[in-house]
Amino acid sequence: MGPAGQEYAAPESGQTAPGLDAGFEADLLVAAAVGLGGDVLHGRRTLNDVRATLDYHLAKLFGLGGSPEQVAG
Repeated sequence: MGPAGQEYAAPESGQTAPGLDAGFEADLLVAAAVGLGGDVLHGRRTLNDVRATLDYHLAKLFGLGGSPEQVAG
Protein backbone atom coordinates (compact mmCIF):
# COMPACT_ATOMS: atom_id res chain seq x y z
CA MET A 1 0.00 0.00 0.00
CA GLY A 2 1.41 3.40 -0.99
CA PRO A 3 1.54 6.55 1.12
CA ALA A 4 -1.89 7.74 -0.07
CA GLY A 5 -3.45 4.40 0.79
CA GLN A 6 -1.75 4.50 4.17
CA GLU A 7 -3.27 7.90 4.88
CA TYR A 8 -6.77 6.62 4.09
CA ALA A 9 -6.32 3.50 6.22
CA ALA A 10 -4.58 5.27 9.09
CA PRO A 11 -7.66 6.91 10.72
CA GLU A 12 -9.42 3.58 11.16
CA SER A 13 -6.34 2.02 12.73
CA GLY A 14 -5.69 4.96 15.06
CA GLN A 15 -2.42 5.91 13.38
CA THR A 16 -3.35 9.55 12.74
CA ALA A 17 -4.25 12.38 15.05
CA PRO A 18 -7.95 12.21 15.99
CA GLY A 19 -10.57 14.23 14.14
CA LEU A 20 -8.80 14.48 10.78
CA ASP A 21 -10.56 14.03 7.46
CA ALA A 22 -8.24 11.84 5.37
CA GLY A 23 -9.51 13.19 2.04
CA PHE A 24 -9.02 16.82 2.99
CA GLU A 25 -5.61 16.08 4.50
CA ALA A 26 -4.54 14.25 1.34
CA ASP A 27 -5.67 17.20 -0.79
CA LEU A 28 -3.77 19.64 1.44
CA LEU A 29 -0.64 17.49 1.32
CA VAL A 30 -0.71 17.31 -2.49
CA ALA A 31 -1.34 21.06 -2.76
CA ALA A 32 1.52 21.75 -0.35
CA ALA A 33 3.90 19.50 -2.29
CA VAL A 34 2.98 21.15 -5.59
CA GLY A 35 3.25 24.69 -4.21
CA LEU A 36 6.51 24.02 -2.42
CA GLY A 37 7.88 22.30 -5.51
CA GLY A 38 7.18 25.48 -7.45
CA ASP A 39 9.14 27.41 -4.85
CA VAL A 40 12.11 25.08 -5.43
CA LEU A 41 11.87 25.61 -9.19
CA HIS A 42 11.84 29.39 -8.72
CA GLY A 43 14.70 29.35 -6.22
CA ARG A 44 12.65 30.57 -3.23
CA ARG A 45 13.25 27.43 -1.15
CA THR A 46 15.76 24.63 -1.07
CA LEU A 47 14.79 21.01 -1.49
CA ASN A 48 15.86 20.39 2.12
CA ASP A 49 13.50 23.17 3.30
CA VAL A 50 10.63 21.57 1.40
CA ARG A 51 11.40 18.13 2.79
CA ALA A 52 11.47 19.52 6.33
CA THR A 53 8.13 21.26 5.81
CA LEU A 54 6.46 18.13 4.39
CA ASP A 55 8.01 15.96 7.12
CA TYR A 56 6.63 18.36 9.72
CA HIS A 57 3.13 18.16 8.22
CA LEU A 58 3.25 14.36 8.03
CA ALA A 59 4.46 14.18 11.64
CA LYS A 60 1.44 16.27 12.69
CA LEU A 61 -0.92 14.03 10.70
CA PHE A 62 0.42 10.88 12.27
CA GLY A 63 0.56 12.33 15.78
CA LEU A 64 4.34 12.39 16.04
CA GLY A 65 4.44 16.08 16.97
CA GLY A 66 7.76 17.77 17.45
CA SER A 67 9.31 20.88 16.04
CA PRO A 68 10.50 21.07 12.43
CA GLU A 69 14.07 20.68 13.72
CA GLN A 70 13.18 17.47 15.58
CA VAL A 71 11.29 16.04 12.61
CA ALA A 72 14.06 16.91 10.15
CA GLY A 73 16.82 15.67 12.44
